[in-house]
Amino acid sequence: MKKLLISLVLAFAIKAQAQVVEKIEPASWWIGMEMNTVEFMVYGKDISQLVAESTTLEVIKSEGLESPNYLFVTATVPVDAKVGDHTLVFRNTKGKKVGRLSVALGLRADGSASRKGFSSADFIYLITPDRFRNGDASNDQVKGMLEGPNREFIGGRHGGDLAGIIESLAVNLPCYLEGSSAKKRISRNALSFRLLEFRLFQIAYMSSAFLT
Repeated sequence: MKKLLISLVLAFAIKAQAQVVEKIEPASWWIGMEMNTVEFMVYGKDISQLVAESTTLEVIKSEGLESPNYLFVTATVPVDAKVGDHTLVFRNTKGKKVGRLSVALGLRADGSASRKGFSSADFIYLITPDRFRNGDASNDQVKGMLEGPNREFIGGRHGGDLAGIIESLAVNLPCYLEGSSAKKRISRNALSFRLLEFRLFQIAYMSSAFLT
């Protein structure tokens, strides 16, 4: 009876420490993509040393990082892959199979290759006006705000504002809107209405007057 109890305790202990693959991201991909090599992130308990294999996907490598609970699997989707679920099998360092996960492959929609994807137009350049030019000193001291501007203190308020940004651009940045001649200059009033039409990350490169 004592031996049986010890055996049961050991069995439960081994099961509790077992490597378990639980989730894979992305869980689906498409056939016929120009970039057909995909890196899958696998999550599970103590899986960073596992090696993935597949009979239908071309597994390039399995790579663990510092966390023992993540494994990154790089695989290529063959051009002749079939629509449906494709299985990744995971083996430990002794070659024993410890789990499996599926990745769904689908067909690309007609014309999807010509669809405009992510581009520079999708970027937003975050401006913190306080760190730029002080164009309106009248708003430096605000009622109820204890801290005044102090450009010598890196962690404090510097007094920069939108008026300073508009002023800097109006003086230093040639007009690039709607094919206008580069010889034209943007007036303060015009720029205040058109500022949002600029791709602000481009302005950061084109105008050194942002920084003071």
